[in-house]
Amino acid sequence: PVLMNRVLITGINSGIGQALAERLSQNTIIHGTYRGRKSNLDFAELTKVDFSSQKNVDDWCHKTNFSIYDSIIFVHGTLEPIGSLSDCSYDDWENAYRINYLSIVQVLSSAVLKMKSNCKILTFAGGGVNSAPTKFNSYINAKVALIKMTEVLAAEYPDLIFLNVGPGWVDTPIHQQTLHAKEIVPEAYKETARRYEENDFVSMQLVIDSLIFLLDNANSKFSGRNYSIASKEIFHEDFLESLENPNIYKLRRLNKEHT
Repeated sequence: PVLMNRVLITGINSGIGQALAERLSQNTIIHGTYRGRKSNLDFAELTKVDFSSQKNVDDWCHKTNFSIYDSIIFVHGTLEPIGSLSDCSYDDWENAYRINYLSIVQVLSSAVLKMKSNCKILTFAGGGVNSAPTKFNSYINAKVALIKMTEVLAAEYPDLIFLNVGPGWVDTPIHQQTLHAKEIVPEAYKETARRYEENDFVSMQLVIDSLIFLLDNANSKFSGRNYSIASKEIFHEDFLESLENPNIYKLRRLNKEHT
């Protein structure tokens, strides 16, 4: 019999998670999680998981055999609460940080010792990592933490492959949260509305092509780094050679002579 890869995708019921699952479905056994509306992906085994709930995640982890997966892709996330730190309740801020970051740490703390060698763990960066847009405080801090976590875990668990991807502006449902917050973030609203009006997004095809490339080709040299999809850097002819630099595609402050 032909052996098929097994992939776990959180947030499988929309956006990048759904598009990736659909692309992989021809030759991959797919398991996925959803929180709200159940997906109609009848080719996937689906489980309802609320990543804002520590208990719910813990229960799911105890029931899940992480040793069967060749790749685990964490796609779930939220922009809310949107507003200045002092304007958002701490409970809402912490809840978003749990969804975007701590829930992933929680899963990995339970799963890393059970994963098969060279399992690929892929997380996503987000807008604001390289700048300081206001009023998306919890979301941005969580995404920066994911980038550093990728590097640290790659060092702690060298038999696993940790990847972080910055997709850029992709047409996914998460942007509706910005559109609903027009009065709070008028500039972000304006930019988001412009992108919808002009269809100015990173194409979903490029996103999925990039993820497939990483899932198919990533080895230990890839691990611990943050890759930009919008820049198409992983498709540059000198990309593999660039991985010889241990500081590239990481959070670094280097002097000019070291860049």
